[in-house]
Amino acid sequence: MTEGRDAGEAPYSSVNLIHLATGFKIDLFVKGDSPYDELELSRSQLAELSGGQGRTVPVKTAEDTVLRKLWGFSQHESERQWTDVLGVLKAQRGSLELTYLERWAAELGVDELLQKALGEA
Repeated sequence: MTEGRDAGEAPYSSVNLIHLATGFKIDLFVKGDSPYDELELSRSQLAELSGGQGRTVPVKTAEDTVLRKLWGFSQHESERQWTDVLGVLKAQRGSLELTYLERWAAELGVDELLQKALGEA
């Protein structure tokens, strides 16, 4: 699935899980083999699943969530992706690693979108 991708290109496959009773949504992305994919996974933190009997899942950082959603928006211009980006930026205001965000936004080709989002948030 990842053959033929450029080194900085993010994966293009994802799925959403939605808890119908609460509307809580989780985005799952297929991990690719680009340098960014590796870095994103290495930066994630393990979180224990509620009622999961000690099972853990990797959860990406706020910065990587923003980058992944910006990349998705750049491919499909989904209003939901943009709203999610603004929500994360607002919720994490003052605690984001801006140098990391700017570096990888440039690598992924979403640096102009990042600057626009930072301005709107």
